[in-house]
Amino acid sequence: MRQAFTRAGLYYTGHAVEQMERRGIITDDVEAALESCDTTYPGTDRRRENLVKVGDALDDRRLCVVVKRERPFIVVTTYWAEDVS
Repeated sequence: MRQAFTRAGLYYTGHAVEQMERRGIITDDVEAALESCDTTYPGTDRRRENLVKVGDALDDRRLCVVVKRERPFIVVTTYWAEDVS
């Protein structure tokens, strides 16, 4: 498992780091998406502890950033919106 880390006030879990590497997502993309977030909805976790925030990455692609509902500075995972159909 990849090492978790903190940057710009956000805590990236080890899972988030692994998925970002796999999907070609950088921290600047995550930060841009959160700053431009225009859509938020509940995650699919059973206990409803996560939120999905959708915004624009640096290249204007739509990026989904999953964060903890009670601690939205914790990034759980990320994925490109076009990867979901």
